[in-house]
Amino acid sequence: KMGALQDDAKCKAYAVEVREVLADLGPAFIKAGQALSIRPDLLPEVVLKELQRLCDDCPAITWAEARATLEAELGQSLGDVFADLDDSPQPVAA
Repeated sequence: KMGALQDDAKCKAYAVEVREVLADLGPAFIKAGQALSIRPDLLPEVVLKELQRLCDDCPAITWAEARATLEAELGQSLGDVFADLDDSPQPVAA
């Protein structure tokens, strides 16, 4: 442990802050936090446990938000990109 990570209480507070920032930054950063949550060679256990909350308890976005983001990034409607797209929720194992 180095710097602020030496004190467990400060480390926990720092970990909570990092998790919240990652969640606020959106899906790509949440995924990065999830990837770090299984790296005990890089981070102390208290940080790992906090980042693991991103695996179980991350904020959801609506399909409308996801669709709007995808269409904005692609510069066209999803119907123009994909031959078949069903807007109803589908069960998936992710």
